[in-house]
Formats: sequence, structure tokens, C-alpha cells
Amino acid sequence: MNRLFDASLLYAECGRCRSPVTFRDPCEVLLWMGIPTDSLGADCLLLYDGCPNCSPGGSLSEPRFVRLRLRGRPQATH
Repeated sequence: MNRLFDASLLYAECGRCRSPVTFRDPCEVLLWMGIPTDSLGADCLLLYDGCPNCSPGGSLSEPRFVRLRLRGRPQATH
């Protein structure tokens, strides 16, 4: 039995300071990026280049979708 990953559990992190980033609707971000929610898993995250913690007053940049790789497998980013 294959269970779908709940997109609301998708982790988002700042690539500069490694702080967690909160965002309103991960499904909306993924839809905008063209990532189908049925392709998500626990090995996926959104990586931002800066956040309010390390860049006060700045807005969030566009995130990168990252799928963490297992040893011996290439990493995929979109």
C-alpha cells in the first residue's frame, strides 16, 4: 500500500543560516514550481536563500525544491 505524503509536512529551511522557514501554503508553492504533490516524500524539502532571521527586513526569495539523495544516488533539484 502506497501512502501519499502530506504536503503540509514539507520542511522548509534557510540555506544560509539553516533556520526553519514557515510559509503559508506549501501546496501553492509546489504548484507554482510545477512539482506534483503526489511525488513528495519525507526526503523532500524547500530551501530558501535567506530568511527573516538572517536577512531582517528582506523578503523570502524563491525556494528551491530539493530531494535528498541516498548514498550512491544523484541529488535532484528543480
